[in-house]
Amino acid sequence: IELVNGSSTTSSTVWATFVYQTGVANTWPNTRKLRTASGTLTNQTVNTVETLLNATATNPGRMLGLYLAIDSFPNTANPPAAPLEGTVKFYVDGAGAPNFESSGTEDYFNWSNYFEGTSTLYGSTSTTGNYSYDQGYSGIQFSTAGAGSVQTWNAYRFHIMDQVLFTSGLKVTWDCGNSTRVNFTGGVRLAYIVWYYTQ
Repeated sequence: IELVNGSSTTSSTVWATFVYQTGVANTWPNTRKLRTASGTLTNQTVNTVETLLNATATNPGRMLGLYLAIDSFPNTANPPAAPLEGTVKFYVDGAGAPNFESSGTEDYFNWSNYFEGTSTLYGSTSTTGNYSYDQGYSGIQFSTAGAGSVQTWNAYRFHIMDQVLFTSGLKVTWDCGNSTRVNFTGGVRLAYIVWYYTQ
């Protein structure tokens, strides 16, 4: 196991424990190296297209998962849920059009209508209406309600049963809202991480 600091800055001390098992059949090809792409974007405005990953000229691989932390509070996006009208898109092997496009941000994470109903189905975790839920391979790690409306969503999805394979490259983008559906003022802060394998 080799841990590589891909940034130009010195990393902090890393403590790690590894547990492994031998003799397991390799039913998951193209998984020699686990890679990540991550970042934080501030004050993203309506219709902005953000590239979260653009891996080109790679060995064959597969998408593992995506985590988005979308926060409408710092830059007062109004209405707060409007940025969720944006879509998640995958472009495989240099495709000019997306090979996969969700119908909305929350739809990508296997929910709908701005993640509505999670507190009813799974129960609030606090008196302020903050909640989380887990559907196995997708869910919300944390969502917070403020001033009577939800303003922050931290959601994840892992492509375990629904494989996304590529031969030479993968591009992942997120659209910050869609003004033809719901326009919004202000901006949103986005933190993300994309996990993917290559051979």
